[in-house]
Amino acid sequence: MANVLISNFSPINAKGTANIPCYFEGFINALLRAGNNVLHLQSTDFINHPWNSTNTFINTIDRQPIINEIQQFNPDICFVFNNSTIPNLGEIISSPIVIMQADSARYYNDKLMLKKNASRYYFCCSNSELAQELQDTFGCHKNKIIISQFATDCKHENLDMKHSISFIGTNFISFDQTEVGDIYKDLKPIQSSFLNLSKPTTNILDDNKISLLTNNNQKKFLQRTNALLVGHERRKVLELLVDLDLTIYGNDRWTFLYDSSIDLALAYDDREVFSLQENQNVYNSSKICINISHPQTISAFPWRVLDIAATNACLVSDARKDLIDFFASHVNIPTYNNRFEARQLCEKILQEDAFREDIVTASQECIKDKGRFEHRFKDFEQIIDLSLFHKRKGVYKKIIPQYNSIHKTKMFIIEYAMRHAPAPKKTFTLIYKILKFFKINPNYKILTIAKKYYTKK
Repeated sequence: MANVLISNFSPINAKGTANIPCYFEGFINALLRAGNNVLHLQSTDFINHPWNSTNTFINTIDRQPIINEIQQFNPDICFVFNNSTIPNLGEIISSPIVIMQADSARYYNDKLMLKKNASRYYFCCSNSELAQELQDTFGCHKNKIIISQFATDCKHENLDMKHSISFIGTNFISFDQTEVGDIYKDLKPIQSSFLNLSKPTTNILDDNKISLLTNNNQKKFLQRTNALLVGHERRKVLELLVDLDLTIYGNDRWTFLYDSSIDLALAYDDREVFSLQENQNVYNSSKICINISHPQTISAFPWRVLDIAATNACLVSDARKDLIDFFASHVNIPTYNNRFEARQLCEKILQEDAFREDIVTASQECIKDKGRFEHRFKDFEQIIDLSLFHKRKGVYKKIIPQYNSIHKTKMFIIEYAMRHAPAPKKTFTLIYKILKFFKINPNYKILTIAKKYYTKK
């Protein structure tokens, strides 16, 4: 029985806590079924910037209990997504650490540290193109790279088909709608340099070029601009599917589209769909589930592709080489090259039940044969001298953050201020001013308190 440490970030906040994304949940479930003990560290709970930054502890976190718990667990192997974890993990433990791919390497945390200590780590990615990016970015040797495709723990269930087409995802708006005008205003004076950063075939900015900019303010501005453009590309596809009974799930940023695309805003269902079971339920109750990849994903495909293919939904996706190659032995997945082709495919699939059912059955067989996490464990075993298959079911434990006296003092001040706030709107304004004064990010505990007092008012 192996002890496995999992470290991942979470962009999902619901019910006052950071929820574990579907892919990580499936990965953990499969490790437990295979007989491994899992200690789970969700970096969002412990570090200031869990994505595309550096690993630094939130100053209100009591650090030593976390370190002690990891050392006492004594992991045989660690899987760290995007290198998002507590600071200096490689010094705290001596076991192998696999840096798992959740995004491109340019979005990993502590990139300079990884480059300096590349020999300490294994790196996992889904294709040879990304393996070359890892070598170029961190200087790691090719024998420390594990090429292993994504996997899924989703399963097919016979549910009522409530949706003709569904989509689970974000529109990439990660800031207030009021900032959009400011971005446009700031963009005009640098339009020529903006276009020079663009790819030849699209108006999407090249993230690699943005990452090389030395002016942090300009870099942040262009990253936000890129989010708008990427979201626009996604929305153009979905807008052509609305009248085919499209349902959208994701965060509430879809409601920001009421003034620019009311059809999409009305297609949004605000029910929470975060867990593996919740995703699985949507897929199994949809005739079609559409995948729209990030425009800069040239050959790879996102996690949702295999999740959909494992269920009773028919996968329709933008054309990606890795996707076509992965399914080629079993089925030709319906793929499109533009939004008009996407609509034509969806219309055909909705009209021809037998065609759709054949694709679904073949997709499920493909996942059964080579798309499960158990298949990926075998990939790891070929590189790392460690068995991940055992007879007894493993035990799961999540590391819970403990807070120091600084946190307790701040929470007391915040709660006191909120009790005396005259109105709900002023309550939230006041809390964020206090947080800014203390130079800390809003955490989920604070948002829970805010919601409690908002309800009281």
